Amino acid sequence: MTSNDDQPSFPDRRQHSSNKVITLATEMKFDAQDKTHSRKGRKKKTPKGAYDTKVHVTDSKSLASEFKTDMEKGLRSEQVDRLLKIHGYNELTPPKTLHWFLKLLLSIFGGFFNQLLWGGSLLCFIAYGVDSEQVGNLYLGVVLAVVVTLTGIFGYYQEAKSDDIMEGFKNLAPDDVLTYRDGKPHTIEPKLLVPGDIIEIKSGIKLPADVRVIQASGDMEVDNSSLTGESEPIKRKSAPEQDPLLLPQEAKNLCFFGTMLLKGTGKGMVYKTGDKTFMGSIAAMAADTGNVETPIAREIKDFVKKVSGIAFALGISFFAIGMSANNDLIRNVVFLIGIIVANVPEGLLATVTVSLTLTARRMAVKKVRVKNLESVETLGSTSVICSDKTGTLTTSIMTTRHVMFDLNEVVCDHTNPENATAGDFYTADKKTKRIFPKVITLWYFM
Repeated sequence: MTSNDDQPSFPDRRQHSSNKVITLATEMKFDAQDKTHSRKGRKKKTPKGAYDTKVHVTDSKSLASEFKTDMEKGLRSEQVDRLLKIHGYNELTPPKTLHWFLKLLLSIFGGFFNQLLWGGSLLCFIAYGVDSEQVGNLYLGVVLAVVVTLTGIFGYYQEAKSDDIMEGFKNLAPDDVLTYRDGKPHTIEPKLLVPGDIIEIKSGIKLPADVRVIQASGDMEVDNSSLTGESEPIKRKSAPEQDPLLLPQEAKNLCFFGTMLLKGTGKGMVYKTGDKTFMGSIAAMAADTGNVETPIAREIKDFVKKVSGIAFALGISFFAIGMSANNDLIRNVVFLIGIIVANVPEGLLATVTVSLTLTARRMAVKKVRVKNLESVETLGSTSVICSDKTGTLTTSIMTTRHVMFDLNEVVCDHTNPENATAGDFYTADKKTKRIFPKVITLWYFM
């Protein structure tokens, strides 16, 4: 039995938006967790990436009072200095990364299989030290060490190329923004913005922070595809929203950090900066996800453990048999090491790395950038991909499938829609036929 306090509370109004349903379910989940923690005497935990604001339902006068700013003159210099110390720079905190040398060492020495091969190499050197006449043990130890080292360097190089490209995206910062401070316009770097700043926004600008629109032209439109995947432009206005339960991301008077203003001009008030922006909350949730072993990593780990168990079992068994038969310690130790090393699949690591690298290069031709080689196999083992709309996982190109041409239905070739220069509509010298403008097109969207 549960008490009435444990029952989830629903708002009186029935909500039909899928985003609102998801938000309500998430709130119910955290409410239940908070009640469980309170019964157990634990401290309430705020989820990472939580994003909440009411600026979209607040009028300009109340906003100016809340943020202690002037909608015409902006903030004062002393306010800016104080707010900059409180909120910090308007930048997303980069995830923690390792130095390139540590990454290289992890590629060479990290992982159970690499450590097994290094252990085999060490055993070969020990065997050669015990019996220097067996030069083959020395050669085998060197070969094992070289194979593991080269494979690790190769894997590191492949992943480092992707990291360099990802690092290049950080340079795509918004341009300098025109803001009003002390009643005068100033052009400043986006990282110096603070909550309460009044900025000018115009077509073509990349929003430098989360902004509440306070003045807008009638044609103002924003592109939110970087946040929601929605490729269609969305209208923006300055009037406050009337629905108090409306989610911020659905509000018509908010523009978010990283999105593009396609049309119109106006003014906006910065209300969130840095990691507190909507983009920052998404980055925090993404960083909070735990690392899960890939399917191929689990399979190789399981295989190596089984092989290692068999190798040690055989080695110890034959060592015991040898000791009972001839009692020659050095000879039996060398034999023990030989059996263990012989059962180690030395070529498996190199084979897997080369196979994944070749696949990654084939995907690069298709404009797919592989950050981690093991993710290539993970994609291959995926059975279901869930996507909310066209353009999220596709190229967002609409193609014509069937056309009525000279009163005949023609099936179009859409294998390369961006560079189509062949077909019934083109002449032999790849020029468009004159009759083409008279075509009646029947659109069939993929």
